[in-house]
Amino acid sequence: MFLDFVRSHATLCAAIIFLIFSIPICICDIRSLKIPDFLNLLLGLILLAYRGLFSWNDYFIYIACALLAFLLFWVVRRISKLGLGCGDIKYSPSCALVCGQLCFPGFLVSSIFCALYFLIVNLFKHSDKAEKAPFAPFMALGTISLSSIPIVQELLN
Repeated sequence: MFLDFVRSHATLCAAIIFLIFSIPICICDIRSLKIPDFLNLLLGLILLAYRGLFSWNDYFIYIACALLAFLLFWVVRRISKLGLGCGDIKYSPSCALVCGQLCFPGFLVSSIFCALYFLIVNLFKHSDKAEKAPFAPFMALGTISLSSIPIVQELLN
């Protein structure tokens, strides 16, 4: 019965796994602007194994999305003159393993959340200098926001 639930609600279970690891990742990123490699790697491996076991039909799509997410963030880091942290680059495949094809719109939503954050902070601080910000919470928020679409579809079926 439990395995049937896990198989039929693969995105929901992947999102729960993602949240379990992303909460401490986001807390670490907020406090130190660093994402722990151990948590990041463990999250990626668990999601990769989970998708391999319970989403085999779409497994290669998830793998392709994870690789493309990594490459996209690596290119953004190069273009932005190292303005994006390595932890964010390593975290992006995990986000893609949760969302699949929706990961790229998820990254756009994440960027919008981040831009709104900076807009609000700058309105209240009246600061002109650029500040570093933790990006993992915005990535997690974008990932969960976009993965909620297939989760609702799974629960309604």
